[in-house]
Amino acid sequence: AADAGRGPVPGGAAAPGAADAVPVESAWPRGGGIDGETSNGVTWRETEDALELEVRLPRAAASAREVAVEFSPKRLAARLGGDAVFDDALGGACVPDDCTWALSEDRATLEVVLSKRRPPDGSRWDVWAGPFAQESGGGAD
Repeated sequence: AADAGRGPVPGGAAAPGAADAVPVESAWPRGGGIDGETSNGVTWRETEDALELEVRLPRAAASAREVAVEFSPKRLAARLGGDAVFDDALGGACVPDDCTWALSEDRATLEVVLSKRRPPDGSRWDVWAGPFAQESGGGAD
């Protein structure tokens, strides 16, 4: 990614010690992720511990300074030049301090990584039905 907000978008690197992990029964497909697209054209890929989103912006950003992304445990909002791109409830809970965003090289796509919150009992992460609470997510209300 050319311009970054809170850091680089992870490229699917394995978690530390993953090679030594003991296999656990999982709802995850063997390919390691679940892909989808919302009705508003937000593409997403879900892995066990994260959701990676690509959101086409209404226009290319002049720079990362023109973009504002707000993470909260159950909500994601983005603005471009003061105009809302989206402000939607998430399909699950995330850890805001571990989430990142960046702009694509052409600055026309917002790349977001949501770090999923692990259940308090330490069990496996939940599978989200999609990135947003309602399938129509990814558009400003």
